[in-house]
Amino acid sequence: MSPSLSFSHHARERSVDRNVSEDEVRFIIQYGLRERQAGFIVYQLLRKSFPAHLPGSSPYRRLELTKVVLCKCGRFVITVVRAREVVQRDLKKFYARQPQRHCPCCTQDLQLLMQ
Repeated sequence: MSPSLSFSHHARERSVDRNVSEDEVRFIIQYGLRERQAGFIVYQLLRKSFPAHLPGSSPYRRLELTKVVLCKCGRFVITVVRAREVVQRDLKKFYARQPQRHCPCCTQDLQLLMQ
């Protein structure tokens, strides 16, 4: 997990809407299953992902199946999605319309490549 993790305005809004704190987002990134979807890094917290020392009554247990979507460099949170919401289709649409332009790190990398 990157210590310099930053959040887009959209990610902050979605976190508030979905009642997921910044600490909980970091928990998902630390313990969640990592996969790549449509050029993004997606962490999903599965039941088997929870650490063994976490008690069954922990408030983190409510985060099961929650997804955190990061840009391709992994330093910028794009959105937070609950289990029942569709992720992959929406990511493909997002990626086609605005490829990584929200992440200052990825944008900078892209600009260096284009020079």
